[in-house]
Parts: sequence; structure tokens; C-alpha cells
Amino acid sequence: MQTNKLSISNVFSAAWEVMEDNFLLIVGTSLLAGIVGTAVMAPQVLGVFMDSGSNEALLLAIVGIPLVMCSGFVTFWMNLGKINVALRLFKKQPTTIKDLFMIGWMPYLRGFVASLLVGLINGCAMFLVIPAMVPGGIVVFRYFANEGSHLSGADWAWAIIPVLIAGLLGMCWTAFWSIRFAYFPIAIMQSADITESLKISWRITKGNMWRIGLLGVCQFGVMICGLLAFGIGLVVAVPFIILLDVAAFRELSKSEEEKPMIEADIDMSPLAAIKAPIQ
Repeated sequence: MQTNKLSISNVFSAAWEVMEDNFLLIVGTSLLAGIVGTAVMAPQVLGVFMDSGSNEALLLAIVGIPLVMCSGFVTFWMNLGKINVALRLFKKQPTTIKDLFMIGWMPYLRGFVASLLVGLINGCAMFLVIPAMVPGGIVVFRYFANEGSHLSGADWAWAIIPVLIAGLLGMCWTAFWSIRFAYFPIAIMQSADITESLKISWRITKGNMWRIGLLGVCQFGVMICGLLAFGIGLVVAVPFIILLDVAAFRELSKSEEEKPMIEADIDMSPLAAIKAPIQ
């Protein structure tokens, strides 16, 4: 299958057109997602402003522990919800703020499992870094065992260089897999299952590694601009970055094999999931 070449200018143009036409809705959903995502952290935040020895602070700490553990699940739900909103806007479907929450349990579970798999793959980079730390550990042990006796430059080079090389290789490993599997959450929200979403992301990113990497640099620049605007700009920068991801996904998925999935009008609501077995 011939892979489409990503045009960053087309991606920015498509994302900005959607942003311009639906500015209030996009900013509103982004703000709501941020509020929901941080609300679960409220007990911990309040505890910071209280006397650490008070009963109220202790109670907030106890209540906050399970909420902090749940915050990751809530944040992931909100991220999929923002993707769902963006997809509907790109397809010019009727979209409201409630679509932020109407993603369905099956897409959420599939996306969560897929994210764990990608995390495990990226975590394999530690197998490069940990062995490289052994020579450094030996040198440090010798240093303290000899009570700070002089070590040659070659000894320190033997300690540092393997770590630097392994760190560089680990970064390359992580960057490679992160780019190749960058679009699995969007594929999940287009009704793909776990393995299919990873295959779709792998297929459409083939031959576009440096372009997607450059797009990531541009997205980082957008985030920095949002931070420079006293942080308020993040309200616009964060949803615009998601629009860029969705626009890139659609740009890369224009082939005939992917088109039916991209253009499908899928009802992701929980009610539809209940009705599906009956039909």
C-alpha cells in the first residue's frame, strides 16, 4: 500500500479552519476537560494550604490518595473525549460539549490497553540504559571504597560515555515507537480494536517519520507560545494541538483502504452500545 506524504502546511490549514469555525465550542470543551481532570486533585491541593498536623489535612490526604490514583483514568477519558469532539468537527457532524463524555466504555478500555502496550514497548529502552550504568557503578564504588582516591580521566570516561550512548539510543528508541504508534488513540475512536489501531498507526506513519517529528516540534512550539501568554494561551494551544493530530491522521489516511473507517459516522454513546446487541 502506498503511504500518503504528510503536508504540515495542509495540516495546519485544516486544523485552523476547524478552530476558527468552532472556536467557542473547542475552547469550552478544553476548559471543561481541564476542570474535570483537575477536580479529582482538589483534596490534595486544599491540603497544601492547611496545617499539616490538623485533622482536616489528614482527612484530605486520606481521601485524596484514591482520587489521585483515579486521576490518570479520568485524564485519559478526557483525552479521548477531546479527540471525539475533534473528529466530529472535522466530519462536520453536529457536536456539543456532551460529546466530550460520550466515548463509550469499549473504546476507552481498548485505548487504555493499547496505551499500556505502547508504554511497555517504550519502557524497553531501560534495557539499554540499565546495563550501561554498570561500568559507572563500578567506578563510583571504587571511588568511595578508596575514600575518594584519585581516578583517572579514563576511569570517568568509562563511567560516563556508556551512559550517554545508552541514553541517546534510548531516546531514539522511544522517539521511533512513539511516532509509529502516535495515532492509535484516534484510530480507537474510529471504531478500531486494539491490534487494528496499532496496525493503522504503524501503516500510515510509514515513510513519514521525519515529517511527523517536525510536526511534533511545531506542536511543542505552539505549547510554548501558550505558556508565554501567561499560561492563558494554553486554553487555545492544547485543543489546537489535538486538532493538528486529528488533521494529520486524516491527511495520512486518505488511501482507499482507510477511507471507509475515516468517513464512518459512528455513534459512540453508551446508549448506542446498549442497543447494538439488540439490533
